[in-house]
Amino acid sequence: MSVPAVTVVLPCYNAAGHLGKTLDSVLAQDHPEVRLIAVDDGSTDATVAVLREYEARCAGRLTWQSGPNQGANHARNAGLALAETPYVAFLDADDAYEGPLLRCAIETAETEGADLVFSTMEIRYPDGSAKQRGPYGPPDYDNRRLVREWLSGLQLNPSATLWRTAFVRQIGGWDEAIRLNQDGEIVLRALMRGARVGANRHGRGIYRLGVPGSLSGAQRQPRKLAALLDTMDSLRAEAEATGFGDAVEGIDFVVYRIARWSFEAGEIALGRAALSRLKKGAYRRHHGSRWHRLGAALLGLERKVRLSRYFARG
Repeated sequence: MSVPAVTVVLPCYNAAGHLGKTLDSVLAQDHPEVRLIAVDDGSTDATVAVLREYEARCAGRLTWQSGPNQGANHARNAGLALAETPYVAFLDADDAYEGPLLRCAIETAETEGADLVFSTMEIRYPDGSAKQRGPYGPPDYDNRRLVREWLSGLQLNPSATLWRTAFVRQIGGWDEAIRLNQDGEIVLRALMRGARVGANRHGRGIYRLGVPGSLSGAQRQPRKLAALLDTMDSLRAEAEATGFGDAVEGIDFVVYRIARWSFEAGEIALGRAALSRLKKGAYRRHHGSRWHRLGAALLGLERKVRLSRYFARG
């Protein structure tokens, strides 16, 4: 079977310490038609030097460009605009591929007519432990179940995701206004817009947590909570526009957690803003331990959290 070519787009920002391992993992793929487009997003370390070194070494397989810092989604869209292959993958500069992931994911897409293929993701933690997640796809997971699972936290990051290039362009690429959960937003938008999904069980995408300079980080910081709330607003509008109104309950669950985390961090205005996003009466459906649910039902979420913080200090 002749396997169509694929472009791997790597957004890079101050990634010199781990970029070489990521590039090596792509170049080690057994698919002979893998092309690399790296987009440096205004790095201030030696990222560009690493890209120059690999460009000289890779005999035309790697192209790259550099510009001012405009965010990871801008870098991904810049790479997508340059891709000339039927398939495209987006790999963060601190992640990696292992095994025949790209070739087998493309074979799955070709066989099943899929726009979006999920592979196995292995999460590697700073203490050396690891766990695997996925892949997800038919017949066990239709798009509605995938949306519910994604909103409940069972996400796969870009290292375990392959796209049909024409489809990702059709849905508008990466939303550059989204600042947090960027990969979750584009996958959910794709699922709501009818992406045909396939599951590949060969190879695995490596998602490294705790890498210095990584795009991931503590999501309970106030600025990240505010960004995540914006993402949920965007997804709510998408769900209502595409007939996925049943996804709003899952979105409300995330917004409730944002409100709770905000109150716990003392970010009262942000917590209130999150509660105001919930559909009428939804905040009464409290989530958490039995005692939290009881206290929040009696006092309201804000007062319950503030009292808990007061007694914890005392």
